[in-house]
Amino acid sequence: MENKAMIYDGETGLREVCYGDDSYEFLSQSVGGWIELLPTSTFGDDIDVFINEEGKFKCLAPSAVLVYQGKIHDYVMGKLVFVSHNDEGDTIPLTDEQIAKIRDIFDSSTYYIDMRNGLLLPELSY
Repeated sequence: MENKAMIYDGETGLREVCYGDDSYEFLSQSVGGWIELLPTSTFGDDIDVFINEEGKFKCLAPSAVLVYQGKIHDYVMGKLVFVSHNDEGDTIPLTDEQIAKIRDIFDSSTYYIDMRNGLLLPELSY
């Protein structure tokens, strides 16, 4: 069975990827540094979204707009990496159903345009 995850960034969009047995190494390499779990309610309790903890400090390209109570609250800089977790909190691969859910959410999301570089930034609930 393949370990499936999804990655989103404003330049290449949403894509499905496979990774090896070391989920921390995969997450760290995918975001390009220290990982941080993004607290978002957009994808439900069974899907985790990881980002680069230093994305703003490193001036990474924006990838999402965080909205709280209908107002822009913050931005995510750098890639979004989607995986899941088990009851013990261990990172596990996405199921095909979770991948379909993520795709559906991105297909129906509100997008903002970053006028500096023309990137499309999806709206995530915070």
